[in-house]
Amino acid sequence: MTVTIDKSCCFTGHRKISSGNLTKLIEKLNLEISYLVEHGIEHFYTGGALGFDTIAALSVLKYKESQSAVKLHLILPCQNQYRGWSNRDIEIYKEIRRRADSVQILSEHYHGGVMHMRNHAMVDASKYCVCYYENDPEIPSIGGTLSTVKYAKKLGRKIINLWDEPPEDIQIEFDFS
Repeated sequence: MTVTIDKSCCFTGHRKISSGNLTKLIEKLNLEISYLVEHGIEHFYTGGALGFDTIAALSVLKYKESQSAVKLHLILPCQNQYRGWSNRDIEIYKEIRRRADSVQILSEHYHGGVMHMRNHAMVDASKYCVCYYENDPEIPSIGGTLSTVKYAKKLGRKIINLWDEPPEDIQIEFDFS
């Protein structure tokens, strides 16, 4: 199966999401996935991490139930990524992995830099990067999500940040050229 970048999107975001933001985030994510699919995006990449990655993977899998052309691809940093997770989170991870259309594991074991390798591989495969990055001046600008978004910008990928709050009376336009 050949996957073209023009039909692909990756997800990156924070591992911890406040419960107060969760419902609205899921609604925005589902709308974004629907919009992207309507505009020809078929392949979605996630890195299998807790938080936004898990939410995005579950949303794509739900969407797949009615849209068979939609595919979920996991690019995982290492075999033991879930080491130290709760039993519940491990079960969800295994179910996502079982239902994914493809799983690529970059390293047998965790090592320094493997998370960046995973993030770069997802961006390299995608034209769009849907993120959940809290662009808040009170929050230090560090971490995997920020470095992934910076890498996506460097490559000229189209970035859609679900944290941003546009005024309710305007329609967001995306360039799908």
